[in-house]
Amino acid sequence: MNKIIFYILLFLLFIPVQGFSSNIGVSAEVNKNIISENDSIFLKVVIDGEQGNVDTSIITDFKVIESSTGTSVSIINGKYFKKVIYNYILMPLKHGTLKIPALEVSKGNDIFYTREILIKVSKLSSHEKDYRDIFANAKISEKELFLGQQTIYELEFYTAVNFSKARLKEPSFLNFFATETNKRQEFSENINGRNYKVTRIRYVLIPEKTGDFEIEPSVIMCEIPVQQNRDPFNDLFFKNQFFSRTNTRTKKIKTNSIKVKVNELPIYNGKEEFSGLVGKFFIKADIDKTILKTGDSATLTITISGKGNIIDASLSQILIPESFKIYDDITKKKLNLTLQGYSGEKIFKKALVPIKSGSFIIKPINLCYFDIQSNKYKTVSSSSLNLIVGKSQQDATNENFLQNKQTTDKNIKAKSVEFTGHDILALKTDPKILTQKNQLSFYVFIILLCIPCVIFYFLKIFLFFTGKKESPFIIMEKISRESFKKAENSSLLKQDFLKFLYTALISKILSKKGIMGKSLTKDEAEEILISTGYSTNEANEFSKILSDIEALRYGKNSLNLDFKKELIKRCKIFFKTLGVIILCCFVFSFLPGESSANSNSQSGNKANLAVNKVNLIFVKAIQEYKQGKYLKACKEFEKIVEKGIKNGEIYYNIGNSYFKAGNIGRAILWYERSKKIIPFDPDLKFNLNYAENFVKDIKSDSKVNISDILFFWKNMISFRTLQYFSLISFLIFFIYAGIQTVIKRKIFTYAGIFLFFFPIIITSTLFFDYFQRGINDYAVIIKDKTFVRSDFSDNSTKLFVLHSGTKVKVQKRQEKYFKIFFSKGKIGWLKQEDAEII
Repeated sequence: MNKIIFYILLFLLFIPVQGFSSNIGVSAEVNKNIISENDSIFLKVVIDGEQGNVDTSIITDFKVIESSTGTSVSIINGKYFKKVIYNYILMPLKHGTLKIPALEVSKGNDIFYTREILIKVSKLSSHEKDYRDIFANAKISEKELFLGQQTIYELEFYTAVNFSKARLKEPSFLNFFATETNKRQEFSENINGRNYKVTRIRYVLIPEKTGDFEIEPSVIMCEIPVQQNRDPFNDLFFKNQFFSRTNTRTKKIKTNSIKVKVNELPIYNGKEEFSGLVGKFFIKADIDKTILKTGDSATLTITISGKGNIIDASLSQILIPESFKIYDDITKKKLNLTLQGYSGEKIFKKALVPIKSGSFIIKPINLCYFDIQSNKYKTVSSSSLNLIVGKSQQDATNENFLQNKQTTDKNIKAKSVEFTGHDILALKTDPKILTQKNQLSFYVFIILLCIPCVIFYFLKIFLFFTGKKESPFIIMEKISRESFKKAENSSLLKQDFLKFLYTALISKILSKKGIMGKSLTKDEAEEILISTGYSTNEANEFSKILSDIEALRYGKNSLNLDFKKELIKRCKIFFKTLGVIILCCFVFSFLPGESSANSNSQSGNKANLAVNKVNLIFVKAIQEYKQGKYLKACKEFEKIVEKGIKNGEIYYNIGNSYFKAGNIGRAILWYERSKKIIPFDPDLKFNLNYAENFVKDIKSDSKVNISDILFFWKNMISFRTLQYFSLISFLIFFIYAGIQTVIKRKIFTYAGIFLFFFPIIITSTLFFDYFQRGINDYAVIIKDKTFVRSDFSDNSTKLFVLHSGTKVKVQKRQEKYFKIFFSKGKIGWLKQEDAEII
């Protein structure tokens, strides 16, 4: 009984201890609890021990305009204490009693909470507003607007004192597409007899959603001077600049927040298709030739101009007579971002190629837009165009235009239009593409590159230790080669010629047996030949050569020049045949036997099952694509990649599927991945160039690297091909070097120098490419629109916007952000979920 009471008391004591420890790890405090609506407060969150994650997203009454992290370390009574301090600068979004709620702090698997803090924010009096040294206002040109209608957000910064190091934290402009106008205005303004310098900044806002929204305040931070007087006697003499000093303090100013209402466009019941444009717009159509012949081309130019969301302008269906073949050109944009918003024009060009003669009319092209002045839908039209087409001299050929596009294309003489076609090129449907075409990794490539080198040096070491006594094979090969070379001398006497020729033959045969000797009987020679792979007939033929030499050598018959040449020819044929036999024996020794063939067939059956599964997925993906189910086709093709089939053709098909599904970002991502493996595929080049026409972001700078000039050929051959060229060329060199070493000849002859430097050049190109891949990562934006920020934080300043399909260079990875480089002067951080590495 006593034990039970003891455990109950221990349990009750344990509970409050645990509850207390969950709150002791973190704390939060502010520098002041009463402020005016134009002041800021400093929030400090302290975590004992290691770093944690502080969730500030639940702070709704204040705007977090700046954050920093610090560490405090102390040693007390020999114990080590560490604290991590998170500092935040908060600006109130309204006046009254505001709340900083209990913040959630996570450390590993533990979650802690700070205490709730109340802040009293007072409203500025009219007197305080009139005599402020520095302040800012914000206003908007239209507080109620329609979806797609542009409005101007204007920020004005007033200062009556000198300042420095001004920093602007603009609003996030959630649910709006925002762009700063190109020019900031600076001017002077007198308010209540006091002169202010004013800086005006304007943004063009286009709403992306309907509803009631509030644009949060802009925040400006700057340093303003604070005079400190050293005069203890309040004497004017001491109040000059020599006896006073100027310090600065940080001043934080915020603008007012602005409420905006975005309405849906009225219901449209017109006949023409609504273009989605909101503003004031015009359309016109021109053609460069009204009289032409079949097979010629005329350029149709359609221009949409006006003020509003002109960037979204596109062409509806144009009614072109069926007797014309149509080719699209790249759309040209001439947009101006002024103090009043977007204005300008979009120019669409099409090449018209008549295939029949006659008189034709291009009907007016209609454009329906929403006019914000009258709050009504309006339709504007271009004028109709009359065309007269006469017969050309090659009219017979042009009548087959639709059936034979290649013939017609030769007759086209386009002047101002580049032919890009209506659509991307088709899928690659050949089942042969279902093969693995991976590039070798760096470490595998290095290992394969070193293998022939290591074997060569093992051969050198072996020859060094065994080189004091040459093998019978080498000695007899050398005697045979030297004797035959002497026998080929036409100036030799009969006996000398026969002696050298006999020695060459006998030494060659003995070398194959690896024995020393100077003579052989015909029977011994035949036995050696048959054992080395010669047939009986070939051994008999050699016996005849040996008999003829011995008959001439020991007989009294004369040796004429023709018979001498015949003997040399027969010996050469014998030497060549012997070499082929040895090579065949070497090759057949590596062929698998019956048992290995059986095992190979078993493994082959398993491989065939896997291949059949991949083939079924491949066929299904193509069927989904042809039926217009492009997203399903994407998933099926990606299953093939997951099965381990990774090659440029499959990546190309995935890119096509995403393009057809309308996902430009992922289409370009997979095209770029395909480009790494099959960079010279013409279909890939065409489709990638075509898809890039739909990317909104254009780089303003382009530079040429010196490496691209020095290693210009690396862009002419695929990376995988270069890898195999390098490995094969190094293998050839070391085989050559090994042979030269065995026969004790010089390695770096003219051939040796070429065989050495050729792989060196290729391999240096590969190493440079590996180096570039190691330091340069590229990614493609896959989200429709993403903000690039000044820091890897959701609260940091938005620097600029990038859109789907834009390719960027990844310089660094931090937490859930990429540090990216887009073009000169455009560097920042974006979320990893908004982009994907190529």
